Amino acid sequence: MTENNNVTKQDQMMMLNKSTSFFKEKDKFDIKEFEKEILPQPELKEAFREYRQTYNDKMDLTAIDDFEISPTAVKKNQKFMKSVVKLDKNFHIYVHGRHDYVEKGYDEEKGLKFYKLYYANEDFG
Repeated sequence: MTENNNVTKQDQMMMLNKSTSFFKEKDKFDIKEFEKEILPQPELKEAFREYRQTYNDKMDLTAIDDFEISPTAVKKNQKFMKSVVKLDKNFHIYVHGRHDYVEKGYDEEKGLKFYKLYYANEDFG
């Protein structure tokens, strides 16, 4: 699910957050339910299936389509499932939800890409 598959960083973050929520809220993982909820577009499903097959082949694994979800494992691995956008070497943007509050664009005059962030409250902590 990369920009090579025409998936924007914003969409990648959204899918990561949806995936995290899926694992937090469910007791059992089912591949069909996961694809239906997290990967609504057919091209994303296909890209996911191809990646999964390639990964399983490379690692010599057998695909498992359903299993019980361990809340402990989800919590332990949550730190690896953060939505972080790294921009050049100057900025890191952490997005934990509300992807509709983030816009990506390109400024023709400056010749640079940009992100526009909307928010209700500000806190310097």
